[in-house]
Amino acid sequence: MRLTNAEVMQYLDALLTKTSEWIGHFKSSPQAGGCHEVTGGAAAGGANEIILLILASGRGERFTASGGATHKLDAPFAGKTVLQATLAKARASGLACHVERADHAGMGDTIAAAVAANRHADGWLILPADMPLISPEVICAVANVLKNSAEHAAIAMPVVQGQRGHPVGFSRACLDDLLALSGDMGARALLNKFAVKKIAVDHLPNARGCLIDIDTVADLAAASFILAE
Repeated sequence: MRLTNAEVMQYLDALLTKTSEWIGHFKSSPQAGGCHEVTGGAAAGGANEIILLILASGRGERFTASGGATHKLDAPFAGKTVLQATLAKARASGLACHVERADHAGMGDTIAAAVAANRHADGWLILPADMPLISPEVICAVANVLKNSAEHAAIAMPVVQGQRGHPVGFSRACLDDLLALSGDMGARALLNKFAVKKIAVDHLPNARGCLIDIDTVADLAAASFILAE
C-alpha cells in the first residue's frame, strides 16, 4: 500500500507527538529496585495466589488500518514480537501468567474466559497484551495491594500523574461479576460497584509504561524509540 505525501506527514506528526510526550517521563523515572515480595506459579497453589491474565484476543484492526503488515501482537519489537515482549515483562514480575488469545465476542467475554480458567486464584491482574513497556515493578505494586488484607481493596490500579493505568487488579470478591462479563465494555462497570485502591507508582522504574499500548504503527515506532533511549 502506497501512502500519499499528506499521509506520510500525518504519520510523522503523530509519531513525533507521542515520542515527545513519552520520552521525558521515561528519562525521569528512577532505575532502582525490584519486587521481591511477589511470588507465584499456578502449580504453587499457595495462599493469596494472584494470577496475571494477559488479554491477547481481538483483531487489532486499528494497527492494520494504520499500515501494519501483521497483527499488532505479532509485530516486531526489540528483537521479539509485541506479545513476547509483554510476556517477558510479565514473567519478570514473578507472578503466574495466563495468556488468553482465543477468539471472543468482546473484551468482557475475554476477561470472563481468562478468569474462568483460573477461578481457583485469590485475585487476578488484567493486562492487555499490547503493552511491551509495562514495568514489572508496577505489576508487583498492584499485586501486593491485593495480597495485603489490611488494604481491604476489591480492585487496585496503578496511577501515574493522575492517569489510570494497567494492570488492574481484582480480588476474589469480584469473581462472580468477572465471570458474568460480556460484550465490549470490559470490567469498567465493576469500578462503580467495588472499592478501588489507586496506587501512585510515579516513583517506580519506567512507570509510564503502564499507560502506553500499541494500537497503531505510529505507536509501535514511538515505543521502539523510547526503548532505545
